Amino acid sequence: MADTTVIRACDVLNQALPPGSPPLSDNEISEDCQTCGEVSLSSCSVRQAVETTYSCGKCGNPLLIIGATNPDGKPWPGRGYRLKDFAVRNAVDLRFRGMIIPRSPAALDISRKG
Repeated sequence: MADTTVIRACDVLNQALPPGSPPLSDNEISEDCQTCGEVSLSSCSVRQAVETTYSCGKCGNPLLIIGATNPDGKPWPGRGYRLKDFAVRNAVDLRFRGMIIPRSPAALDISRKG
């Protein structure tokens, strides 16, 4: 069985912090599940396949997907944010250290519209 490295949200978001900032952990990142309310990423179930998917640990709603950027280099408006080599697709607002990353309305879309 091959070892799989899970790409954690904190590892990707740490790349956006100012130099010298203490490392962020998934425990510090919260989201508002539409069904269950505020949840910490550390309480979510995490599935690693081609992308890392965080789902609410109570109801199973997908909340955050971390993956590679689009191979064609074309952005998908409203699908997420690029942080270096990663795409962060958050279906709900992300909150950490007084900051908010607004939800991406097309985060869970499978194909481009239009």
